[in-house]
This record gives sequence, structure tokens and C-alpha cells, in this order.
Amino acid sequence: MSAQRIGNTPVGVTPREARPFGRSERWFLCPAYTIDGFMTREIVHGSFSAELYEDFIENKVLLLHNPYPLPRSVIVMDIAPIHRTEVS
Repeated sequence: MSAQRIGNTPVGVTPREARPFGRSERWFLCPAYTIDGFMTREIVHGSFSAELYEDFIENKVLLLHNPYPLPRSVIVMDIAPIHRTEVS
């Protein structure tokens, strides 16, 4: 059920709503895509460490990877520090 969106203000005054702002828990999403779309993902409560990233690559991405020149044979990553590990 949504919050009530009706209130009373004087004519010509824009109504304002003040609510305390609270942050939710931190979640991290690491997806893997192909040119055909979504392949796999890892969702972690908290921060994503280099160890979790290596596990994601080894146990999810590489299992769906093929030898070159077959489809899904090339992995492209950005230059995020987490991507520079012993495995990658």
C-alpha cells in the first residue's frame, strides 16, 4: 500500500513532504553480458572483494565461456581495480 498523497496547504503554496531519509543496506551486483544479452550475475550483500570477483569469473563466467573463435569466447572488462587480480 502506498503512502497517502493528499494533504492541505494554503492556495498558491506548493505542498512539501518531509520524511527522514534512511539508507538501505548495501548490495553489489556484478553482471556478465554477451552481445545477445544477459549471461549470468552475482549479487552480494555488502562489498564485492577481489576474492569474490575471482570466484565469480572462475565458477560462473568461465563455465559459460567457449574457446576462440566460438561465440562467448572473448571477455572484455573495464579498468576497475577489482579486475586486476592474480587470476584475471
